[in-house]
Amino acid sequence: MGCSYCGRVNYSIFKVCACGKKRTESELHSDHGTWKCSFCGRSNTLLSRGCVCGKTKRESEQNKIDKANEKKQPQNNDDVLSNLDALKKLKELLDMGAITQDEFDLKKSKLLK
Repeated sequence: MGCSYCGRVNYSIFKVCACGKKRTESELHSDHGTWKCSFCGRSNTLLSRGCVCGKTKRESEQNKIDKANEKKQPQNNDDVLSNLDALKKLKELLDMGAITQDEFDLKKSKLLK
């Protein structure tokens, strides 16, 4: 967490920021001084150069981002095509008056996620 005065990020072991201001209690307790490896799940101190499994904090953070991006992307092209087909059918229902614009928008947003 950054210093509330200057914004610098401080290690949890320091009670005074580099700018000279004393860190508040909430700043001291919100920063536990550890990071969790996304590969093996172990907790590591901020001062350690890497995890016991051999991965660095930067590699762990990138792995976490990559996993999140994989979840957001469709699994394959068949999913995309089936969503497009469903969207076309919904549009036809809307044009026929079988569903309202609100219903169409709701289902469309679910399909495009």
